[in-house]
Amino acid sequence: MTIAQMNWGRLRHPLDHPDMAELNSVMSDVYAQAEQHPGFIWRVPDTDAADQLAQLGFDDRMSATTSVWESVDALSAFTFGGDHGAYFKDRAK
Repeated sequence: MTIAQMNWGRLRHPLDHPDMAELNSVMSDVYAQAEQHPGFIWRVPDTDAADQLAQLGFDDRMSATTSVWESVDALSAFTFGGDHGAYFKDRAK
């Protein structure tokens, strides 16, 4: 079974704000890890997602990711494990 996921979120600050420096510095690594994770199929590139959000009238604090996975288990393993899982657990920060 293939699964698509879409995640929307509103950032507390734009990505270039000093409070977002840690997140901004690890995002490309976490996305690269997703693309290498077993069960990953495809994701909307960051620039495409940002362009689409801007065209819909959202500001630079709206964030969205869309990806396709081979299974719920593969998506869950990535989401809650590894670096992504560590940042996910600390998302309130």
